[in-house]
Amino acid sequence: MYDPERQSYFRMAAPESFQPHWWNRAEPVWTRALRRNRTVAMFWWDGCQVDINGTRPQSCIPYGGYSTKIDYQMDQKILETVEGFKRDSLDLAMLYYEGPDAEGTQSLLSAMARPALKGTLGGHRDGPQSYGIQTTVGKVDHYLRLLQKSLEQEGLLNQVNIVVVSDHGMTRTSPDSTRHIDMDSLVNDQDVHVMLDKGPFAMLFPKPGREQEVLKSLFFHKTQGLRVFTKETIPEEWHFKNSDRVAPIVLVADEGYYIMPFSNPTKTLPGNNGPSPGVHGYDPRMSDMWGIFYARGPGKYSLCEDEASQYAIRPGVKGTTVMRMVDVYNVMCYALGMEPGPNSGSWDHVRGFLEPNYDHYLFSHLQRAKRAAPRSEENRA
Repeated sequence: MYDPERQSYFRMAAPESFQPHWWNRAEPVWTRALRRNRTVAMFWWDGCQVDINGTRPQSCIPYGGYSTKIDYQMDQKILETVEGFKRDSLDLAMLYYEGPDAEGTQSLLSAMARPALKGTLGGHRDGPQSYGIQTTVGKVDHYLRLLQKSLEQEGLLNQVNIVVVSDHGMTRTSPDSTRHIDMDSLVNDQDVHVMLDKGPFAMLFPKPGREQEVLKSLFFHKTQGLRVFTKETIPEEWHFKNSDRVAPIVLVADEGYYIMPFSNPTKTLPGNNGPSPGVHGYDPRMSDMWGIFYARGPGKYSLCEDEASQYAIRPGVKGTTVMRMVDVYNVMCYALGMEPGPNSGSWDHVRGFLEPNYDHYLFSHLQRAKRAAPRSEENRA
C-alpha cells in the first residue's frame, strides 16, 4: 500500500507499517473491545503492536513473518488462552497461524471471543493441491483439537465461542494453467512511478502528468485476460474506490491469467519475482477465492447489566446464506456482546446460525443503527 501524502509504503511486518497513521482511519474489532473494557490477547496478529487511536491490547506478540519456532509456540499460547478464560482474565483472544511457508502454505488461525479462533489455508509455493497443504491442514486440526480438548477439561467448552475463518482462498497458477500478462509490452515503464503488487491484482501509480498516456496504452492493447479500471470505474461492491491510497489505475487479471512485474526491479513492489504455483486476490466472485467459516458456541451471555436479553451461536446449523468476509466482524461483536461500529456487513447473512431466542434486542437495535449510519462509512480505508 502507498500513501501519496506521506510518500511512504506499507509492508507487513516492516517497521514503517507500525506507524498509527496507517491504522487510525478504521477501528479493528480488538480496539472496539478494548474501548468497552474487554481484555484482549493477540498472538502473531498484525496490528496488535500499533497504538491505534490510543489503544493497544493488554497482551501482544506482534507478527514478524513466519518462522518454524512458531509451530512449537502455538500449543503453549493456546493453553495460555484457555488459562486466561479459566481465570476470567480474558475476553478476546486472536491467534494468527501462517503455517510452513517453506512448504508453500499460508495459514491463518485465530481464536476469538469469550470468544474465538480464525484460520486460512493456502499454497503459495507449491500450489493449493500440494502435499504442503495437507501438512498445514493437519497442523490446524491439531491446534483446534488442543483448544477444544483443553476447554472441555476446564469445563469451558460451553462458555467460549470458537470461530475458524480464512481471509482468502487460493487458486493454482502453475505455468501449465496460467497465461502471463507482460507489462513491459503494454506500458512504457518510464511513465510509471511504481506498480504495487502483481499476479491477480495490481495498482499503477503513473508519474505526474502521465496517467492519460498510461491509460491510452493499456486500452489500446486490449489485452485478453486483463481488466483495467480507473479509480472512478472500480466496482462499488468492492468498497475500495474512495481511499486516497488507491492508485489512479487498478489492474485485475481474469482467472487463468497472471500480471507479471516490470523487468525493471525498481518499478514493482514488493519484489519483481515471477509467479508462484498458488495465489489469491482474483475477483471475489471466483469460487477459488472463497474462504471458510466454522463456528461453535453454545454459551449464552447477558448483553449488558441492565438488559435481560441473552445471545448464543446456534450449533450444527447448515444451509445458511452465503457469508462475506465483512460479515465476520458482526458475528465477533455479537459474541462479545457489543454493538458493532459502522461496517459493510449484513445481519441477514448471519441470522441463520445465531440463536433466535436471544437476538430480538441486539438485531433490532443494530439494524436501526446501521440504517442511520452514513453511507460513506462503508468505503473508509
